[in-house]
Amino acid sequence: MTTHPSGTTPVSPVGRRAVLTAAAWSVPAVSLTVATPAHAATSGEATSATLAQRRVQPGDTTTLAVRVVDAQGAAVSGRAVALTSSDPGVTATPSTGATDAQGTFTATVAVATGVAQGDYVISASTSSGTISTTISVAGALLLTLATTRMRSDRSVNATVRLLDDQARPVSGALLTFEGSGPIGFKDNYAHTDAQGTAANVLTGDGPGQPGLWTVSTATADGLEDAVSVTVVDALELSIATRQIEQGGTARAIVASYNAAANPRAKRSVTISVTEVNEDGDAVASSQIKYPSTVTTGTDGHVTVDLVAKKSARPGTYTVTAKAGTDSATATFAVLSPVVPVVMTVSPAVVPWGGTSQVTVTATNADRTPAAGAAVTLSSPSSDVTLSPLSGTTDDHGVFTAVATVSSAPSASGRRRVTATAGADTAAADVWIDAIRQRVSLPPRPAKMVLAGSTLWVLDPVAGVLKAVDTLTNTLTRTVTLPSTCFSIAAASESNATRLYLFPEDGRVFVYDIAANAIVATLSRPDGGHEIAQISAHDSAGRVYAAAPRDGVVMVIDTAADTLLAEVSGSWLTAVVGGRGAYADRFYFVDGDGILHCLQASDHTEVWKLDLHVDIESAARMAVSTNGEHAFVATRGSVAVVDLTASEVLARIPVQGESVADIERTPDGTRILILTKTPDTISAVSTSTNKVVAAWNPGPSALSLAVLSDTTAYTGDYDIDKPGVSIIDIR
Repeated sequence: MTTHPSGTTPVSPVGRRAVLTAAAWSVPAVSLTVATPAHAATSGEATSATLAQRRVQPGDTTTLAVRVVDAQGAAVSGRAVALTSSDPGVTATPSTGATDAQGTFTATVAVATGVAQGDYVISASTSSGTISTTISVAGALLLTLATTRMRSDRSVNATVRLLDDQARPVSGALLTFEGSGPIGFKDNYAHTDAQGTAANVLTGDGPGQPGLWTVSTATADGLEDAVSVTVVDALELSIATRQIEQGGTARAIVASYNAAANPRAKRSVTISVTEVNEDGDAVASSQIKYPSTVTTGTDGHVTVDLVAKKSARPGTYTVTAKAGTDSATATFAVLSPVVPVVMTVSPAVVPWGGTSQVTVTATNADRTPAAGAAVTLSSPSSDVTLSPLSGTTDDHGVFTAVATVSSAPSASGRRRVTATAGADTAAADVWIDAIRQRVSLPPRPAKMVLAGSTLWVLDPVAGVLKAVDTLTNTLTRTVTLPSTCFSIAAASESNATRLYLFPEDGRVFVYDIAANAIVATLSRPDGGHEIAQISAHDSAGRVYAAAPRDGVVMVIDTAADTLLAEVSGSWLTAVVGGRGAYADRFYFVDGDGILHCLQASDHTEVWKLDLHVDIESAARMAVSTNGEHAFVATRGSVAVVDLTASEVLARIPVQGESVADIERTPDGTRILILTKTPDTISAVSTSTNKVVAAWNPGPSALSLAVLSDTTAYTGDYDIDKPGVSIIDIR
């Protein structure tokens, strides 16, 4: 492409004329050279008139040929012809005469310099009748193509001529050229020569966008001329019916064109059909019947029937036609079978006492709406009330009702609703939200711990500790802390009288619940960072806190409220005290995925086990009530470890990309795991080592506390809905 010239020559003598739009030249070139035939007279003769150039400028001449043939198509000589024009500025010379031996009378059509831009009619009269053809006067700027039909991988010569008001050539004028779709000009700019002309080349970018496209040229003074071009590909494939039923037929048309963009007959074309399998790969389809090879007819076209089996899989199929190096593709879809009745519930998850809209859509076999169909709704659960229970579909085949969830349902989870319309049924589920209630605690609650019937919640943004009465779920106390704390632990699992608060700087604040005061401060000599997991070990009188970046487990003596010791390791992210027969031990997991078992009395290592897990940034651990099994939650899975034999028994997949918290239910039958992305609480059975339930936690939940076998809390670190959510875990 050329760059914009530095100098331009204004076309000031021309004056501004009306701009020609692309629509004015939307007729294909082949139609411009075919004249209108006269009505056949009683003799059976027919007359046609053809202009050598249909588009001209003022001052131009072109040739008009009038031809007369008899009923058999033979030339009629000696037939008198008279020519007339709709404007005196458009003349034919000679205006009268007779056809020659070839049945043709030829005249020169001249357009005067003062003729305005527009279309003019030239009529030819013979004894057979009168016919007419139209000559278009383009005005000062004329874009002419060698052909207005081209193949997308070929080129066409273009010529532009610019005249002034006296039909004289304008030289040195700057012209701009613009293409569209798959065609464009070789040069973006050109200057007219002494004859007022400029040459350019229109080129195709290749196959893929056949159709009618517009190209144009313009002067710096705003004159414009445009021409429509029919673009064809060497091989084209189109499918009229893009969606078919199982057992239906999609009809494809293959068209082939030669370099001159004319139909290419007798060309052999191979056909193939592919579909996408479950792995996302395109494979040859056995669901569609079709001929593997076809041949184009005299018009360059061939029809291909693509017949879907009655059992064809619903989905999109790709058809490919190939001939030599040329190819073309198109797609069609096999529709899923008509489902007579479809039911949806929105929203699907409904809060306690909330409502959801039930929508039933009935469809006829021909995919039209089944208006006036009788619909009946039912649900076996008393936790969901439907209203109305019955009715008829509207003109769109739709019936709606409201599902209301009880304010005190028997449990959270799925409730089935069924719709019946005649012999057809559909079902959908109303999910009763696991969040039973929310307690708002702005600005940003984070970690929390249960001590008796009180839920203690840390808010690092406000720098406070809050107490929530779990009997009434109300805020009962707010304690301002001496420093921002991010982690919290109770001194005992069963009857805690003190809390340990960690501000991530190596200190630990000891909070006496009864005294409502910080009664002691413990400190690491070298400072410290964040705490990953904390575990109270009642039988040993210890609290263990895993500090990954510090590479230690802090051991707190709960009787003396002193920092008793530190156990070193690499990126320690999970820690838990032993129970039952193994209450004299505690366990931690390091960043290499190694589980370590240590004596609680002197911190000597008993054994270690490679869990073969990718710890990445976090792991959380809990032990069974009898102390015989550990559950180590990492990204996407839970490793179940036999602590009596130091071996991995099972690996349980769970949702979520990271682990936020882990707790055991009081009855010891389930381990609850809070994960992020998506936010989920998963329940793992301690007897079967399988996920037996899952619930949605509160928004942006960071921590989990289990009050009873039926109720849990999540600390919701959400900017819009900060607080704690009460979760039904039945």
